[in-house]
Amino acid sequence: MERKTISHLCFALLLSIIIMGISASVIGTLLTVFSLYFFGITSSDSFINGLMLLATALGLLLLYFSFKQMTKEIFAPRVEAKALPAKELTLVGLSGFGLSLFFAYLGIGLNSGISYLITGKFTSLSESSIVSNTLENSPLLPTLLYVVIIGPLLEELIFRKTLISKLRPFGYKTSILVSSVLFGAYHLNLEQFFYAAFIGIIFGAIYYKSNNIVYTYVIHACFNLSSVFLTQIQPRFPLFAIIFYYGLNLVGLIIFFVYGYQWIKEKPLETYYCVSQKDTWGNKGMIIFLLFSLVASIFSLVSTNFLH
Repeated sequence: MERKTISHLCFALLLSIIIMGISASVIGTLLTVFSLYFFGITSSDSFINGLMLLATALGLLLLYFSFKQMTKEIFAPRVEAKALPAKELTLVGLSGFGLSLFFAYLGIGLNSGISYLITGKFTSLSESSIVSNTLENSPLLPTLLYVVIIGPLLEELIFRKTLISKLRPFGYKTSILVSSVLFGAYHLNLEQFFYAAFIGIIFGAIYYKSNNIVYTYVIHACFNLSSVFLTQIQPRFPLFAIIFYYGLNLVGLIIFFVYGYQWIKEKPLETYYCVSQKDTWGNKGMIIFLLFSLVASIFSLVSTNFLH
């Protein structure tokens, strides 16, 4: 049974993501039609983007409950919460910015390359950035509500509290790596896959060592808030935005290599169930989930280029 646990978790997450996608599309369509019919708001208005964020939040809520329900039979050992010093959390949290810039540009570059193969036209890195384009074209209040409050909370409940708790019998390394890869792949786009997987390792290490979801939620919310803040100030204060963005990543990079990397490497002393690399990464659930994520990412790029 232990050998099939990871596969079971991957299949459950895949089905939950499909449920989320369908429900968010239906809810978003209904809200859009309602707005068009009763208020005469055109589909190009940012208000519609706000409605889609609301629909996505409701879909994410369904993802959480469906994933929790589908994995309820998988054993999760009881672990007492452990307080971590504020200084330690701050340093590890800041180290999350360390390589995120590199991984973000790696994903954006892949998006740009795939777009070129599809259309034969070169798109700049800024044009290929799904995250910044989404944040810039959405109203501020719904963006803050979803990106900073609802999204991080539900994602931490799914990928840290539920997923890592179920993976904990396999030990620290397997739990962190599997949860972070699934967290990156769940975003269904190449831009977010790499840096989400990177920060997923940091969030996972914090949760595994503390068993406290509050820590990872606050750091996750701050991480997302920095992205929203950047998109808000960039049009008015481009120089400050550049200094803020690259400065934060530079500080994070230094902290990561000086402190964060070693902190993440330190494993808790525990007994765990050994699982082979084949059972971890070569199971049916993992393979199908990652293939689904890759196909969905490419399909999203094709759709975007076709619509434009």
